[in-house]
Amino acid sequence: MEINQEQYKALIKAIEDKQFSLGKSINAAKSSNDLLKENKLVNDILALLEILRIKKDKLDELINYQPSKESLKNSAAINKNEDLKLLITGQETPEQEYKIGMMLYEGEEDFKPDFELASSLLLSSAESGFVKAQNQIAKMYSSGEGVEENIKEAYKWFNKAAENNCNSSKVELGLMYENGDGVAHNLDKAIQMYQSAADDGHAYGEYNLATMYEYGDGVDKDIVKAIDLYKRSATQGDAHGMNGLGVLYYMGGDIESDYEKAFNLFLKAALKGLDCAQNNVAEMYRDGEGVNINKAHAIKYFKLAAKQGYKQAKDSLKKLQK
Repeated sequence: MEINQEQYKALIKAIEDKQFSLGKSINAAKSSNDLLKENKLVNDILALLEILRIKKDKLDELINYQPSKESLKNSAAINKNEDLKLLITGQETPEQEYKIGMMLYEGEEDFKPDFELASSLLLSSAESGFVKAQNQIAKMYSSGEGVEENIKEAYKWFNKAAENNCNSSKVELGLMYENGDGVAHNLDKAIQMYQSAADDGHAYGEYNLATMYEYGDGVDKDIVKAIDLYKRSATQGDAHGMNGLGVLYYMGGDIESDYEKAFNLFLKAALKGLDCAQNNVAEMYRDGEGVNINKAHAIKYFKLAAKQGYKQAKDSLKKLQK
């Protein structure tokens, strides 16, 4: 993109005023032309503007960028990450677009979160066939982050990524088929997607397939298979798998009830941030199941679940605090 004279002067003035300790030192006595030739930061910013194709209305946001304390201490901080080196030198591959897009999406490496710009880079990467970008842009279409929510586009990109053996996308497709979300309800296709991901050892795929066998949804009920899949998922550290296995130990019936095992599994999942597991831990602290009664701990975990919008936890918290 081209920068007009007024914008160029504003950029130089902002750099002089801020005295960034990046690139070469800035000498306020030098002319703007000297600065343009000698100051690495100016060249870096101009390169960023060109590479990312930032619109002119993005210039003020870039000028107001505040470097981290680490950046100010270390003049090489902006270059310590190889991805940023590639960004600055203009080597844009689909993988690089994905990585830069994710930095902007998550607000990493001193970038401010920018969903709109992130979606542009991720979509470009996805269209070039980069699988991780296809999966990510599908999630963004599903949630409406950075792009207008569009379940058909989400399905399209999840499907493309799944065809390229992205297990995360397979599971998302499975959930869409299971719930009839944007596609016709189809348990056979849901199971096919879950099974494919589970066969590759994908923990969340194993969890979702386990639920189908536990409840007999689209398959013959098989609690032995369900337990095996829950265990495989939990062993990999999946919070849903831990919670699902914990529920089986808590409920008993199909397997011998064991409150202590259930509590330990719920607690592990709760510490990973799973709201339903936090609620389960709170209930067991409240009722003294598998652990000593501890009202303070019960309130703590009900609050954690309630903060995430878990309604049952909100209701239980109100009763417990009366």
